[in-house]
Amino acid sequence: MSLLVLAMLVSTVYGQIVNEKVIVKAELVSSVGEYDKPFLIGIRFRMEPGWYLYWTNPGDAGLPVEVKWTLPPGYTAGELQFPTPQKFVYDGLVAYGYKEELVLLVEIRPDAKQKIPFPVLKAQLDWLVCKESCIRGGAAVELKTEGLSREQRLVATKVLDEWRSKLPRKSSEASLKLGNVSVQSDGSKHRVTVEVEGSEAAAVTDFYPFTHDKIGIDFSSITVTDQRISFVFTRYNPAKTSWSLSGLLIMRGRGYECSFTIPSF
Repeated sequence: MSLLVLAMLVSTVYGQIVNEKVIVKAELVSSVGEYDKPFLIGIRFRMEPGWYLYWTNPGDAGLPVEVKWTLPPGYTAGELQFPTPQKFVYDGLVAYGYKEELVLLVEIRPDAKQKIPFPVLKAQLDWLVCKESCIRGGAAVELKTEGLSREQRLVATKVLDEWRSKLPRKSSEASLKLGNVSVQSDGSKHRVTVEVEGSEAAAVTDFYPFTHDKIGIDFSSITVTDQRISFVFTRYNPAKTSWSLSGLLIMRGRGYECSFTIPSF
């Protein structure tokens, strides 16, 4: 039996149908056999060629995947862990997302006082999937952990390990750090320049910012040249203040978390 078929056996697969064709398939994936300690599950999406889902910061337009959990008593879910996305540019608009496949990782934490040998995990998923146009989609998915075979768990382990390796890492792991930050203003538009330092600084090729509610970033203006990040932004509030901005330094297709402060001016 193929790995794909085995992986699909881990839980029921649900899909979004457009013009009688399934363009997004969604399922929950787990590899654990004991559920009295925190464990990792994956929310797995597979998209038809050309269609894509969004990162936590979608870019110029779009919406990230949202999840609402229905868990057994005493169980809680951690934050969604998004892997490093790709950047897509269409007609001057920038989007950050995932094509073909996406697995979001979540830690499920049981209450030690309420042990449930085989919990049923349920989630309502909502997403925006795009190609030439965008369509809202969603599914109510569930994972019945009772009866998962050892072979099924091994397949799920491979899926989870693969996508765990795609999560952003700390910039210190690559000996990267951000140095001097400067701002130049031209009316309502401001350009910030950030120096990238470290032995691997020359290998950094892009910067993907996280969402920010105080400034608007021109994503198409983001460049990384001569070990400097540069981009244009506008501020939503005219008050002079400083802002902390976080994002991913992109190096060899992998993301490294970083943050810096845009000084007041």
